[in-house]
Amino acid sequence: MIKVKENQIIEAEKSEMELHARKKETIEINGEENRMIKNEEFLETNDCNLEDGDTSVKSQENIEEKNELNEVEGTKAEERTESVEETDEETDEETDEETFDLTQVEASKSKGLKKVWSEPGAMTAVRTEKHGNRITFAGFVMKELKKPTKLQIGFTKDSVVVSEDIPGNENYFNVSFSGGKGHIYAKQLVLEVIERFNLNFDGITSKTFGEVKFYTDGDYPVAVIKIKE
Repeated sequence: MIKVKENQIIEAEKSEMELHARKKETIEINGEENRMIKNEEFLETNDCNLEDGDTSVKSQENIEEKNELNEVEGTKAEERTESVEETDEETDEETDEETFDLTQVEASKSKGLKKVWSEPGAMTAVRTEKHGNRITFAGFVMKELKKPTKLQIGFTKDSVVVSEDIPGNENYFNVSFSGGKGHIYAKQLVLEVIERFNLNFDGITSKTFGEVKFYTDGDYPVAVIKIKE
């Protein structure tokens, strides 16, 4: 009878110990599950933060791209404005271009000979016994006249008129080029200029004239060089 009770006591203690062990195991399992849940929540939170960060970076990149596009568009607009202004200026220059009536120009009587010389000035008349007689036109004058190989010479009251074609003028002078300047070798033409404008060559061999204006007559540009002592 006593042994039966002892056995019952021992069984009861074992059951209690097993129950206690199961409770402990259950607590540990629950704790582990709670930790796993917390870790998953933590990871999810970090992923959200990373996504938010990526979104912020992308937004910043979009803003920068828009700014660059605005700068490019602004530059293109400025270029278009400058182009329009340049076109307006060119149109104004063409509108302001003067014309010259060559029908009132008296043709030269002398005929031209070919010779190469070089003298400075808008137009220079040279008269020498040793080196001959010549008329030299500066490089900028020849450029305005489009560098023709032949020229006609005419006169007004106080000017020499130079063009590739002067109405009523049948005399042409060959033009030689040296250093960008145009040279006409013609003794008769030099003497005609000296006589017509009463130029004094005493003690000198050349005279240079710098006052020149440019005009157009049809297809040909015209240089009008004022002759004065």
